[in-house]
Amino acid sequence: MSLTSSKFNKSKFMIRKLSFLALALLTFGFSYSQTVQKVIIEDYTGAWCGYCPDGTIVLENILTTKPNTIGVGIHNQDAMVTANGNTITSFFNTSGSYPAGCVNQLGAAISRNNWASATNSALNAIPVAGVSLSNVTYDPIFRTLTATVNATFTMNGTGIFRLNFFITEDSVSGIGSGYNQSNYYSSSSSAAGGPSHPLYNSANPIQGYPHRDVLRYAHGSFGVAGSVNNILSGETNSYTFTTTLAAGWDIEQIHLIGILNKFDGSAINQRYFVNAEEVKLTEALLTANEPEKLLTGVTVAPNPFSEKVMLTFNLEGMTELKAEVIDVNGKLIQTLASGTMNAGIHTVKWDGTNAASENVANGIYFIRIGTASGKSYSSRVSLQR
Repeated sequence: MSLTSSKFNKSKFMIRKLSFLALALLTFGFSYSQTVQKVIIEDYTGAWCGYCPDGTIVLENILTTKPNTIGVGIHNQDAMVTANGNTITSFFNTSGSYPAGCVNQLGAAISRNNWASATNSALNAIPVAGVSLSNVTYDPIFRTLTATVNATFTMNGTGIFRLNFFITEDSVSGIGSGYNQSNYYSSSSSAAGGPSHPLYNSANPIQGYPHRDVLRYAHGSFGVAGSVNNILSGETNSYTFTTTLAAGWDIEQIHLIGILNKFDGSAINQRYFVNAEEVKLTEALLTANEPEKLLTGVTVAPNPFSEKVMLTFNLEGMTELKAEVIDVNGKLIQTLASGTMNAGIHTVKWDGTNAASENVANGIYFIRIGTASGKSYSSRVSLQR
């Protein structure tokens, strides 16, 4: 196995590179939903931990060979720590050993040698509910992400349930001790695996190490109280989560995880994952916006402008359309066009005024145009009178 290779493909179809245009609001409205048991394997790890690269190898082997598994790397005392991740680790990793991990948080953390067998057992559970993700939107200018997590019960539930939402990023690397991975497998020590280990004779530390499945965001350590109110068979509970992705996160490596938590008390065996669903962000957005290519040939000129800027575009078919001007704070300045438009070439203009026909200040603005199908485009323009 090569730790520098791209993430193992767990998707059923190939994802093309998605170009994130400024302020283009992308959505998908369908659900990734299966009433099957999904299993989350949490790897409690750290860049300082010399044995932790072996935990990564064990986890990636499981994710590759066992369908319906989801990996989450929760970091400790390095540059990839999260507050809720620390809470989860403190609660479940009672031994303080690294690497250690939980399978669906079913009891205290266990050794990596036991992850595969525990995963097999968890996958055989009969799911009390299916989990899906829907209504995902992403604004690439302000990096605002919204997603709805749904849990549909397949049988009557008992006890307290909560919905939760994780964001992970794959292949995270950086500079310095917070990212460089300590590696005990570079030596010939039999305790570290010896010459048969994939990392034998590699560097220590490993600079530019690609940290896998890194937990970037957890809305709650143990779910959102009150997010699940009806646990009868056939009932669906939904909760919408909104957050802002940090500037350094690679959008094309972001994964979204919807989770149904059990929360019956303060003991370890009373808090665990019931079921989950994972989708890659680019996969969700691309799948939703690829079928229709209504909006083409968009041009904005002149730019910079002093008196007026012309937005020209072509519609491949009749559609509802809206064109707006937004300032750098996301405030709507003026709606340039709104309504149903026929196929063909169209032009709208902006003269540098707001909805009250008052001149706005010089500076940077965004002209956004979007169709009812979700196809959208935006352009950064500079007003210089």
